[in-house]
Amino acid sequence: MARWFVSFQAINPKDLATCWEVGVSERHYRSLQNHGHEKAIARLMLVKEVLKGGTIEIYSGWSRPDKQDCFVYTGRPRRDFRSLRIETPPDKRLIFLVFVLPDGEIDEWTWRCLAEDGKRPEGVSGDLIWSVNPS
Repeated sequence: MARWFVSFQAINPKDLATCWEVGVSERHYRSLQNHGHEKAIARLMLVKEVLKGGTIEIYSGWSRPDKQDCFVYTGRPRRDFRSLRIETPPDKRLIFLVFVLPDGEIDEWTWRCLAEDGKRPEGVSGDLIWSVNPS
């Protein structure tokens, strides 16, 4: 049996010179499917786009309410999906986030507003560990 129902290669936050396999568990995917979260399923294409060459930054140590610390990959996909059949341009004020737990499980992916500085996503409290544009 495969470890993930859907998997991707991503920059390894523990060894930035390598990649690691991350993915969505079958349990999580089936839950989205059973609860009619078509938009989230469609946006798995955006997860792929961000993780496969579209990562802008990676943050570590970001704790969310009722969730453990995770890695957050950010990116700017060229499109958005409102459903499996409706593709739209992305909102330029938003950045796409992929939340990856320490074991590689992707447990959430969403758009979020940029903070007023125009760099970080709103509410990011973790440490920046990698950037496509190191300063």
